Amino acid sequence: MLVHASISENGNAGWDGKAKAGDQIGREVCTRSFYKKPWNVMLRYKDSSVASKASKIAIKLAKSNLVGYDQSERNTLYKALKKHKWDVDAYIASGKKTETDCSAFIYACYCCLIPSMRSDANAPTTSTMRSKFNDHGFSVHTASKYTISDAYLKPGDVLIREGHHTAMNTSTGSKATVSHIKKKKTTSTPNKTTKWVGKVTASALNVRTGAGTGYSNIKRYPIINKGEKIKVCDTLKDKKGNIWYYVKIKDTVYGFVSANYIRKA
Repeated sequence: MLVHASISENGNAGWDGKAKAGDQIGREVCTRSFYKKPWNVMLRYKDSSVASKASKIAIKLAKSNLVGYDQSERNTLYKALKKHKWDVDAYIASGKKTETDCSAFIYACYCCLIPSMRSDANAPTTSTMRSKFNDHGFSVHTASKYTISDAYLKPGDVLIREGHHTAMNTSTGSKATVSHIKKKKTTSTPNKTTKWVGKVTASALNVRTGAGTGYSNIKRYPIINKGEKIKVCDTLKDKKGNIWYYVKIKDTVYGFVSANYIRKA
């Protein structure tokens, strides 16, 4: 889903002076399904929780019908929000009707949450948003996967067709939560330096390939008997929080045994 400021009630940009404040037709500022446009930039804020709040603010404003579309009065929403100390609910409760355009709308929504963005000058346009937003914590994405569908989009992401139009995404795409960056394996290697010597208390103790009963026994010396001494090198926990020892049995043979059956020799 997208939310955007679209067009005046008169079907134009509003420069003719005939547009009235507020949404006269329920479509001047509205939510709608994702639509394909030659979007060429996607902006994403560094803090996803802030971005999500921005999308909720945009939806509230759209549903209020207090905000209409008029490029000649594009900064009046910003001014009204500022007057109400950037409290969207307080603005809506006031019933004040205002105007905006596509880029000024998204800018005003984020100004409610990011003080550093606020400026009483003219709001950025679709041609200057990339630079302005990038200066305040937004990353710039131009890969086609972010612009041809909503699959990789997250709430608060901003789509731009520079020089023409912009809209904010409000939902989580089907592939947006999947990490597409290959992560290095972070499996830690147990310490092989002997810390203390232990003795087996169980009649027959399994020596496993990992810390947990789900791991198979090692091939050499898969079981050690009661009274045998082993060198304890490291202490680990399995997924259930049970303690296991990484031990050296003979020569260069290492394995994992349950700490419940080992005591100091």
